[in-house]
Amino acid sequence: MLSHTLTDYIKRFIQANQLPGLSVAVVKDGGIVLAEGFGVRSVVDGQPVTPNCLYHMASVSKPFSATALMQLAEQGKVDLDARLVEYLPWFTMDDLRVNSITLRQMLNHISGMPDVHDYEWGNPYTEDDALEVYARSLSSEKLLSDPGTQFAYSNIAFELLGTVIARVSGLTFEEYMRRNIFDPLGMKTSTFLRGEVPDELAMTPHNNLFGNEVLPYYPYNRAHAPSSTFHTSANEACRWMQVNLNRGELDGVRILQDASYDLLWKPYFPIEEGRQIGLSWFLQDIHGFNAVGHGGSDDGFRSMIMLVPEMNLGVTVMSNANGAPMLQLATALVEIGLGFEPEQPRPSVYFPVMKAYLEEGFDSALDCIHSLRGKETYQMTADRFANAADQLFDQSSTQTVDVIKLGLSVDPKSAALHAIMALEYGRSGDVEKASAWLDQAENLEPDNFVVKYVKQHLKDYAPDAQSASL
Repeated sequence: MLSHTLTDYIKRFIQANQLPGLSVAVVKDGGIVLAEGFGVRSVVDGQPVTPNCLYHMASVSKPFSATALMQLAEQGKVDLDARLVEYLPWFTMDDLRVNSITLRQMLNHISGMPDVHDYEWGNPYTEDDALEVYARSLSSEKLLSDPGTQFAYSNIAFELLGTVIARVSGLTFEEYMRRNIFDPLGMKTSTFLRGEVPDELAMTPHNNLFGNEVLPYYPYNRAHAPSSTFHTSANEACRWMQVNLNRGELDGVRILQDASYDLLWKPYFPIEEGRQIGLSWFLQDIHGFNAVGHGGSDDGFRSMIMLVPEMNLGVTVMSNANGAPMLQLATALVEIGLGFEPEQPRPSVYFPVMKAYLEEGFDSALDCIHSLRGKETYQMTADRFANAADQLFDQSSTQTVDVIKLGLSVDPKSAALHAIMALEYGRSGDVEKASAWLDQAENLEPDNFVVKYVKQHLKDYAPDAQSASL
């Protein structure tokens, strides 16, 4: 049976990636193939994960915000091609170009809006006016580019779209989502409010950098609800996938008109080879089938939703660990659902290398890489090193450079690692080296998501970069 094949693969994946907890939901042809929890909610108490456990889904929140805007557009309450300032006339940035930005451009990540630099997870703002307070705090920000000209992933844009939803509807953002999406679909425990997550269903965030350690804080701040604070379970993720695969209707309830999906899933702007952006949804090809999806990545959690509408197939995966490669898992489960044989899970070389690094030092870690090269037991890729380096950079860790160097020993052509090294040099004030590393990253893979992000934001980290050509 398909469910047995999926479950076998998932168990091997969990073991290979040393994950504390994982939940998976798979739907096909209108039915639920799998909705199951694996592992533990926390490595401290060992409570098992169930299909009802609620995960912080991070950026999987964004298609919900897009759905809400489409609802308001269907009702004639918003025009996606209208300017943001028509709905938030008080909104301002230190950039006159902001006055021409449209809602559609914000949904497509081509508005020129910058991204959030500090989510203040450890110091959350939880009042009803959180979105407006945050929006008003952006008055000194500048755009990255002329609106409509470049793709630049922006959580700020979605916080502002959420502010529009609240202003137009007269409800808080979270209450709008409950009344117009969760309640009609019977998603009874799904929520954008951390305070509504029952303790007995809550997943604990873990740092998977050097073994699974419980984070000392939870990634929640109401100011970032539209981009990041959606919580759901495997069981209720099935409802969300089914209504989208049915193009807005489920069990006699319609939350969107069929024609709205022609807009949501229309390719608007290229991101990298084989990948484009719709209205919040990312579009890609899997074995000749058109897939739409969105990933989520916040401290202590990773998630991914992937739909193949033409085959009526949907997969949602969610884990309570930083390093969980959810895109890899979701793609493999989609491949199984389509009848293809995915690559079997193998542990990343990152795990034995970092064990050697922590126990015996950098040189021992290098020796470990050399001893394992050419063996099929491990994945000899730099993805996990890039993920770890990104997290360590955010923590201003002295280990960042070592992890980058070890990753480059595994894969000298990793554009992401070159780009993160550029950030590290930029923050240290060495603009010349920052520029050189960024140039190398662009030469290796100019369309790489991380490379593009660093190119757009390096000046934010480099104190003296204004005088450099970055």
